[in-house]
Amino acid sequence: MTTNKKALPSLAGVRHRVRKRQRVIAADPDKFISTLCSVLDQTMDPDQVFPLIDRQNEDDLDFHRYGDIFFDVFISGGIGACLGHVDPTKEPYKYSFYFIHKSQAPNAREQYDEIIELLRQFIRRKPYLEKYLKQDIEMLLNSFLLLDPIYQEATTTAAAYLIGGKILRPDALNSLRKNDSNVASGQAISILSTIICKLQNDLKFDIQVIIKMFKDGHVFKHLMDFFPPQKRTKEHFTEHFNSLNLNAIVVVTQKTATKETISELHDQIVHLIEDELDEKKIIEELTEEQVENSFTTSDMLKTIFSSVMDAVDWSTKSQQQTEQAIQQIEDYAGLFVPFAAGHEKDQLQFMNDIQQWCYDRSTQAKSFLPIIRALYFVDAIEEDVIIEWYKRGATTRGKELFKGQIEPMIQWFALAEEMTPEEAKEMDEARIAIDEDSGEEEAS
Repeated sequence: MTTNKKALPSLAGVRHRVRKRQRVIAADPDKFISTLCSVLDQTMDPDQVFPLIDRQNEDDLDFHRYGDIFFDVFISGGIGACLGHVDPTKEPYKYSFYFIHKSQAPNAREQYDEIIELLRQFIRRKPYLEKYLKQDIEMLLNSFLLLDPIYQEATTTAAAYLIGGKILRPDALNSLRKNDSNVASGQAISILSTIICKLQNDLKFDIQVIIKMFKDGHVFKHLMDFFPPQKRTKEHFTEHFNSLNLNAIVVVTQKTATKETISELHDQIVHLIEDELDEKKIIEELTEEQVENSFTTSDMLKTIFSSVMDAVDWSTKSQQQTEQAIQQIEDYAGLFVPFAAGHEKDQLQFMNDIQQWCYDRSTQAKSFLPIIRALYFVDAIEEDVIIEWYKRGATTRGKELFKGQIEPMIQWFALAEEMTPEEAKEMDEARIAIDEDSGEEEAS
């Protein structure tokens, strides 16, 4: 039977593309470890390691998939410590921190450095590995108590070398203070201190370099949190680090804490002045703060001065700003007396602080003499201190300008030495002359 039905048109020679399905490969970490170790057995030289790795099957050495296992090989020797579970049936691989430490190799330092250099090259070529390193170290630190003592020691050694080699950032150690069991048992501060000691004693880092590394890593900011709650006191903190010959950490930490507390004191004084609290009560509060926080006299004088000035609602006109500064000091000069009396060295430093303050503010360049004079008349700055500052104590910034302002006071002091008690009237006239000279300078 025939039909006249026409055949449907078709595209001759056209291939229909079939969508490929994603290839799923079963995880095989043992294969990854064996392949990596076979490469390392041949050489640890980075220039030779990477060409060998490039020739391996990419499925066998999938660093994206096995990044955590990669670092476990170099740190714990592939026994799983970095993964949170140690396999007791395995021995650490020979090119690892655990094996080198356990075998007490005589050239351990050279072997550690060899591992660090290779890891540095790996991270340089594969930056994504850095996150796996941090994860592994945090896991090790959090499971520290579960490790054998010999592996605990190897862990702190590995951390010190990784930080010293600038492969691991110190902020990874903050995981210690976030683990309540490690903190409560005292392990957190013990591990941290051990790592710092290894950096100083084994790797020969200067303590100031170590302090900078850990400050930049935001570790020292929370240093007290590494101690058990019942031992978070200044006394225990100082005793702990001094016993390890890490006195510099105590000094730096105290300075940092002092700066923070002084900043708080500054704000407190400003509020007290703005609230127009009685001068006597302000002095009482400041005295308590000084005793409680062991502030130096120099710190107190400088902080009170900056607070008094910051409490001013400054005018937009420069001439009025000068008048405001002078009036503010005259009103609150009494605040300085209890802290300055008898401390000539601190008074000299205080004069330099005032000199710097006036120099930094062009509108206050003429305020130096009136401020010093007001403080002198209430005995907050003594005559001998002003003379010493004039002769040799002034700092370089604006030195000649401010010495020129003080010169009338120096002349007045010289005149006063020649006076007898009966010449008090002439002394008063000399004092008036200082005021007039100051007024002429300010007007000019």
